[in-house]
Formats: sequence, structure tokens, C-alpha cells
Amino acid sequence: MHEENYSEKKRLTELIFEKARNESKEVAKTALANYIDENSSLKFKTSTRMYDRYILGNSQKSIPTMFNLNLAAKFIEYESFADFCHQNFPEENKNTSKKEVLIPVRENENNSAISSGQSNFVQGAPKKKNYLKSGIAGLGLATIVGLGSYIGVTDGKSNECMYWDETKYAEIKCDEEIHPETAIIPYDEQVFNYFYKIEPTDTTTFFRAGILIVWYVKIDGKPEFYSADGKHPINGKELKKVTPYIINKYVLNK
Repeated sequence: MHEENYSEKKRLTELIFEKARNESKEVAKTALANYIDENSSLKFKTSTRMYDRYILGNSQKSIPTMFNLNLAAKFIEYESFADFCHQNFPEENKNTSKKEVLIPVRENENNSAISSGQSNFVQGAPKKKNYLKSGIAGLGLATIVGLGSYIGVTDGKSNECMYWDETKYAEIKCDEEIHPETAIIPYDEQVFNYFYKIEPTDTTTFFRAGILIVWYVKIDGKPEFYSADGKHPINGKELKKVTPYIINKYVLNK
């Protein structure tokens, strides 16, 4: 299977389901995925797709985005997917080039599922080490950029970064100097394009086809609304799902 960082993604998937199995005492895939959904920001459908692709070997399932890989890594107490890879695959990070990265292919993948209380996963996640600076870790959604996919490759934008510009992320050269309290982070296309602050009105669409598309967090007692799940880009507070109560109180009746 030729997929960038395949071994790392498979190991990550093994460990998130192993943690869910150990804590929930469940064995069925759907029950474990429900537990992950309820105890992290990683959604049920995403974790089941990861399970099918990396545990059952179904290559037709979609490859998880860096956003979701970071959420999965945080579920097992890493700062990001980059942090997870640095600590569990150190050899793969040595002598790698920003222009070309060789990713090892794991052979003899185990395609069996969890059943009868038996686990195919590695027992327990490796001990967590904090190699990242707390300033970067505290950025919340900013950490989903995975520090440039942890090896300096950012889809042709290896020399570009971004920063939070009040309502959205803006591009900036990585060596450019701005306000000392403004964090400059590696460019991530998904975050750059889809995460931004919303000023809702009575015509704002909060749900599409029954699916939530707006999140919020209270700052000084007032809600701020955002276009994607994650954490506040400045203070790191976890964003919450918007509810009819919040909409009625702070948008429709203000």
C-alpha cells in the first residue's frame, strides 16, 4: 500500500482503538467508535473509516485529513500527529529532505477485526513526552497544522506560514516579524480555507441537512462563533456545538 505516512497512521489508529477498548471494556468497532466520539473531538464516522482502512485493510476508505489525525493523536495525549510521529517513529525523521521523504511500507498488515474480547492492537500508548513548546500547544486549532506535516512538507508551501488575524488566518512568510505576542504557525490549507470567525445574524445557516456547521465558545460571558470544530485560536478553549438555546438567546433575541 503506497500511502504517505501509512505506518504512522496505522499505529495511531491501533492506539486510539486500544485506548477506547481498555477504558470502555467494549469490543465491537461501533461501540469503540462511539466511545471515541463521546470522549474526544474525533467523530464517529472518521474513526470508523480509519479502523476500516488501517485495521481491516480497506483501501477504498478515505484517507484521514491532518485535522483528524491531530484529533486522534490528542485523544491518546499527544500534542498533534507531528508530536506522535516524532516520538514513535524517530528513525523515519532522521536525514529526511524537505523535497523528498521516503516512507517505509509496513508488510503483513493484520486485517482481522476485534472480536470475543481479543485485541489486535499494541497494548497501551507509549509514555508521553512533551517535546513541543507550550506556546504552540496552547494554540488549539493551530496545532492541527501538524507542524508542516511534521517533516517540513506543506503541499508546496514549505516556506510559508500563517497567523490568526482577528477573524481568520492570514498568510505570512515564516521569517517575517510581526507583533511578538502573535503566533506564527506553519501553513495548513484546510485550516486556512475553512476555519474563520462568524458574526451570525437571524439569516445565518447553523445547520445544513440536519448537520451542525457552526461552533462557539464563550469569551468574557459572550459567545464567539466559528465555522469549524476545534479550539479557540488564541486562548485554546474547546469550541462547543451550537445549540438552539444559544442561537435563540444570543442571535435571535439579542
